[in-house]
Amino acid sequence: SECLKVDVLDTLVCEGGTPAYYMFTNQSGLVAAKTGANVDLNKVKGEFIKLYLQTQGIDATNGNSMDMEELIPQNALICLAHKQEDILPLTFNKFSAICKGGCPVDIIALQIYTARSVGSSEEEFAQLS
Repeated sequence: SECLKVDVLDTLVCEGGTPAYYMFTNQSGLVAAKTGANVDLNKVKGEFIKLYLQTQGIDATNGNSMDMEELIPQNALICLAHKQEDILPLTFNKFSAICKGGCPVDIIALQIYTARSVGSSEEEFAQLS
């Protein structure tokens, strides 16, 4: 069989409010997934923080995600919440609240938002729709 290299946006899939698996593109360029104990909201938050900072030109490969949080504006778009009938932009503030309080049962996936520039906000996302 043949393997194709693709770049999948990091995505957390939830089932009934519980993180089920985390899909990402590994260093070899292949799609991979983490499951079980390797998937929790705090680990996903750390990954999304690093990815966000990389899109802003900040090297976040060796940093502590708690320290790096301070570099992200609370109203910066960091991810998209996929529901059955809707896709909602989540600011860092809202995403952090989900990571702290748990994923609502109506969210089926959280996906990193990469089409952003410095200062992106919910209003800018609305203009893209």
